[in-house]
Amino acid sequence: ACVADMCQCDSNSTSCLCNTMSEYSRQCVHAGGTPRQWRTAQFCAKSCPFNMEYQECGIPCLDTCSNPERGQLCEDHCTDGCFCPPGGSHITTYDGKRYNFHGDCSYVLSKVCATNIIHQCNDTDFTILGDLVKCGLSDTETCLKGVTLAISGGATVINILPSGNVFVNGIFSQLPLLTVGTVIFMPSTFYIMVQTPFGLQVEVQLIPVMQVYITAGLTYRGKTCGLCGNFNNIQADDFKAISGVVEGTPAAFANTWKARAKCPDMSSSFENPCSLSVENEKYAVHWCSLLSDPKGVFSPCHTMVSPDIYKMTCMYDSCNCEKSEDCMCAAISSYVYACAARGVHLSGWRDTMCGKYSSSCPSTMVYDYNIQSSNQTCRCYSSPNNICMLSFQPVDGCTCAKETYLNDEGKSCIAPMVFFDCSSSGPGAKGSECQKSCQTLDMECVSTECVSGCVCPSGLVSDGKGGCIQEDLCPCVHNGAEYQPGDKIQIDCNTCTCKNRKWDCTDNVCHGTCAIYGDGHYITFDGKRFTFNGGCEYTLTQDYCSNNNGTFRVITENIPCGTTGTTCSKAIKLFLGNNELILTDGNYQVIQRDNSVEVPYQIHVMGNYLVIEASNGLILMWDKKTSMFIKLSPTFKGQVCGLCGNYDGNENNDFTTRSQAVVVDAVEFGNSWKVSPTCPDVGILKDPCTFNPYR
Repeated sequence: ACVADMCQCDSNSTSCLCNTMSEYSRQCVHAGGTPRQWRTAQFCAKSCPFNMEYQECGIPCLDTCSNPERGQLCEDHCTDGCFCPPGGSHITTYDGKRYNFHGDCSYVLSKVCATNIIHQCNDTDFTILGDLVKCGLSDTETCLKGVTLAISGGATVINILPSGNVFVNGIFSQLPLLTVGTVIFMPSTFYIMVQTPFGLQVEVQLIPVMQVYITAGLTYRGKTCGLCGNFNNIQADDFKAISGVVEGTPAAFANTWKARAKCPDMSSSFENPCSLSVENEKYAVHWCSLLSDPKGVFSPCHTMVSPDIYKMTCMYDSCNCEKSEDCMCAAISSYVYACAARGVHLSGWRDTMCGKYSSSCPSTMVYDYNIQSSNQTCRCYSSPNNICMLSFQPVDGCTCAKETYLNDEGKSCIAPMVFFDCSSSGPGAKGSECQKSCQTLDMECVSTECVSGCVCPSGLVSDGKGGCIQEDLCPCVHNGAEYQPGDKIQIDCNTCTCKNRKWDCTDNVCHGTCAIYGDGHYITFDGKRFTFNGGCEYTLTQDYCSNNNGTFRVITENIPCGTTGTTCSKAIKLFLGNNELILTDGNYQVIQRDNSVEVPYQIHVMGNYLVIEASNGLILMWDKKTSMFIKLSPTFKGQVCGLCGNYDGNENNDFTTRSQAVVVDAVEFGNSWKVSPTCPDVGILKDPCTFNPYR
C-alpha cells in the first residue's frame, strides 16, 4: 500500500504516505503493540489546539472538566490523537485526595490548627515544613530539599536534609537519637524515621530522591491543616485554606500554605515533558509500564492498590527529571510503599529494575526488602537499647549484616522595607525567614537559622507583592482571587463574608447531590466519579438499606442505543411512599401502588428540567433526556445506598455493593445494584472512540 501510494502521488511530497503509515500504527496498537512517535515536524506533522499535544499511543479515555479521573479507569488500547498532558509534583492527603503542584518555597505540609486545639498544653502540637525548590533543567522539575518538624510549640526543631544529615535545634546529631520522648533513627540507608510519643510519625526517604510520608494518629482526626489536608475522612474539603473556605485548584490551595512571605505564588503547569524527547518517552514507557503488567512482579498488589495513577506519575517524572532513573525508581518505590501500607509486601522487583541502589550497599552491609523493626539498624547491632524496640511499616534499603555494626567516627531594600542583619543580633534571633505576610499571619515561624534580608517595619506585614501593608487591610483569598473586607461569596448553600482576612461563613447544612449524565457517567453524593454502562434496571438510590423501612427508591431502566454499545435511559422510576412516578419520553405518569405511607410531593417545571420535590427531603431534577440530579437533605446521611453511594461524606467507601462489600471496580459495583438478577452482568467497559477513531 505504501508503494502504491507513492506511485500514484501527484507530487514529490511525502504527505501521500501519511494515511498508510497512520493506519499501520493503529493496527499495531490493536495487535498489542505500543508504537513510538514516528511523526516529526518535517514528516506527517500533526497540530493540536490549545495546550494539547499529539500522541501516537495515548490513553483514549480523556480526562475532562466534568470527569477529571476518567483516564484512571481506562482499560482500552492506546490510540493516536490530541491529548491533555499530566503534570506536577505529587501529594496525597491524609484522606486520600491526590493532586499535583509545582512549588518553590517552604510549605506547611501539616500542622495542628490552633482553632481546633482543645487541650491547654502544647506538648502534642506539631508543624511539618517541606522545602520545595526548582531543580533540573526545566521549571516544572521540583525537588524536596528539606523536611523540618517542630514540636512542643517550637521548643524542639528537627531538620532533615537530603544528604541524611539531621540537625536538632541547629546542632548536628548522630543517630539514633532520643530527645524529649521523640526517637530519630535510620532503619536502613534509604530512610530516616521520626517517631513521637503522641502518635505522629515522619518517614523521610533519601534514596533515590527525597520523599516524605507522614502518619498522624487518630487523636489528630479533624485537627490538622496544611498541604496534607484536615484528616476528617472527607476529601471534598481537603483544599480548605486557613481563611476558612475551600479553594478550587491545587495551586490556589497550596499557595495559601507558603511559610515564607517572599515566595511568589505558583500557577498550574500543563506542559508534558514526554513530548519534548522521544528517547525519554521511550525510556518512561518501557520501565513504568512494568507497574501495570498483569503478570509482572507488582501484580500481587493490583487488587489492593491500582497502579494506574502511579504509572502516570512515573511517566511524568521519568521524562521531566534530569536524572531519569532516579525519579523513575522513586515513583516505583512509592507504589511499593503504598502496597506495604495495605499489607502487600513486594520483593524481587529490584532484580529487573533500579538494581543499582540495592547492589551498591557498603561492603559490610546487605540489602533487605523487608525491614520492619529498629533493631536492624547499625547502632542497635553494636549497642542495643530501648530505641531498638520500635516497629514500623516495612521499608527497604541497606542494613548491617548479622553480628556486624558501623563505627561512629552588604544589601539594599526598597522602601518601606528595611534590612535585618542577623550578624548584629543576639542568639536565637529570627530574621527575614520569619517575615509575616497577609497569608502567613496565623502561622508560627519555625526557624532553623537566622537569615539576613529585607523585612517590613514593625506594625506592617508583607503584601506578597514586594511591599508592606497594615494587617487590618489584608484581603481574603479564594481560588486565587482577592476580596476586600465586607465582600461576600457563595459556597454551595452558604454565604461567606470577608472579615479580618478570614471568611466568616454561615453554617447551613446543604443537600447532597448525585449526578447521572451522558453515557453512564456518575458523581455520587460524596463526590466520587465513575462510569458504568449497563443495559438493565439499576437502583440509583434508596433508603431501604440494611433491612430498614424506607420512603423512597429511584430506579433507572437503561437500554442499548445506537450500534456503539452505549446505553440510554428508557425510563426513570421514582417509588415515593404509595406512589410510583414513571418519567419517560419527556413526560411522567403516576401509578397508585399499595397502602404504604403517603409521601406528599410537588411536580413543576424549571427551565428545561422537570422537578419533583418530596416532603421527606428528596428532590429529583430531570432534563427529560439523559441527565438527572438527585438531591437529598442531610437527614439521609449514611441512610441510603445504591449507585449514588451511601452519602456519609467518605467517597472511599462509595463502591459498597448490595451485599455490603466495599469493592474497587466500578463494573463489579454497578452489577451488584441490578434490580433483576436474571439480567446479564456488564463486562469490561470499552471506549467507543477506540472503535470509531474518525468520529
